Amino acid sequence: MKPLLIIPFLLCSSAGAQQSVTLTPSKDTDVYAYGNGGYPTTSVATLGVNSTALSFMPASHSQESFIQFDTSGVTIPAAEVGKATLRVFVVNPNAEYGPLTPGNVHVHLQATDWGAIVPYSAPKWTAFNSAGEIGIIPILANSLETWVEVDITSAVVGWLNGSIQNHGVFLASQADFMTPGINVTFASMEVPGYRPQLVITKKVVPPVLSIASNNGSVTLQWPVATSTGWVLKRAESPAGPWVNNTETVSSSGGIYQLQPTMIGREFFRLAQQ
Repeated sequence: MKPLLIIPFLLCSSAGAQQSVTLTPSKDTDVYAYGNGGYPTTSVATLGVNSTALSFMPASHSQESFIQFDTSGVTIPAAEVGKATLRVFVVNPNAEYGPLTPGNVHVHLQATDWGAIVPYSAPKWTAFNSAGEIGIIPILANSLETWVEVDITSAVVGWLNGSIQNHGVFLASQADFMTPGINVTFASMEVPGYRPQLVITKKVVPPVLSIASNNGSVTLQWPVATSTGWVLKRAESPAGPWVNNTETVSSSGGIYQLQPTMIGREFFRLAQQ
């Protein structure tokens, strides 16, 4: 008789099973570059990103936008962050400034405090202070009325572990003066249901399923402490179908263990419920 073959498998959870938190901004504003050193526009419901045509040099009519999130209450430790995503909703630009003009929106880590928002006064255009570009959001012709997003995990981990001061991010075009240009508008924090979002997802660390053999008897073992929400499954083939184990699992010293009864080749894995 051929020996029995037991292969332990690990299965990472699906995204839907991961622990996550979604933040909306603590403050946001766009800033118009022209006149008086720049100032926030009157459109509090929107955040603009647009460039100025080369023919207008040196008078800039560009817009950039600040977004800041309060991460002080996030309970996911920095070391356990799997991903952090910035999401913004694309809306129709103000007709006065022309239609949506596709292009790349560049996301920068803001290096310094940009202060309180004062209509027609602050923050100024000079408040934009990049600590480095951390991502790009491609805007297409069909991006209107859709969510677009960018991965900013490294920045958020820095905010959470204290290695980076949290002054938020700002959205900008590739250059102040450029032809062809870009003209994109996003919903601001003043628009319920469409506010910018920072989605922080906890890293999934699967429990380790191990195998031990002694005198022809096979024992499966996995830790109790990290197995909440995980279930042992078994199948006759890696392709499945996979079914929940129904044999009695014992525990001792913080370890689950099972000596499975088998009549042929069988596969095992831990899967999140």
